[in-house]
Amino acid sequence: MNEFINMLDKIFLWISQNYRNELYMAGTRLAGLLCSYADIIMLWMFLKLCDDINGKISRRRYLLLKIFAVLTPSLLFVKDSTIFFILQGFVLSVPYFILVWTAFTEAKNILAHIKEVMHK
Repeated sequence: MNEFINMLDKIFLWISQNYRNELYMAGTRLAGLLCSYADIIMLWMFLKLCDDINGKISRRRYLLLKIFAVLTPSLLFVKDSTIFFILQGFVLSVPYFILVWTAFTEAKNILAHIKEVMHK
């Protein structure tokens, strides 16, 4: 057990001695970009499913998603970490608000469709 703790101690010491903010921020920017696009893609599919269920198209929601798909690459160009995290919070949170709003407004249709599918 003592050897394991010594090994962990060496690993954390190496990490602390070799930490570079630029590398951390580059990884964080890439992760923010990928997470944002994954959210947008999943929400796009959810909206398509809702459109298929109720037979109408949510043009405003799609427009908002397109806007945030265009804003997302801006995460790559922000140098200041404080501004980056504020922008990332904004870019990542709006698709979630769209998801919650859509689930709330379409809940009746979604549940009816699930019941219909289950009875078949």
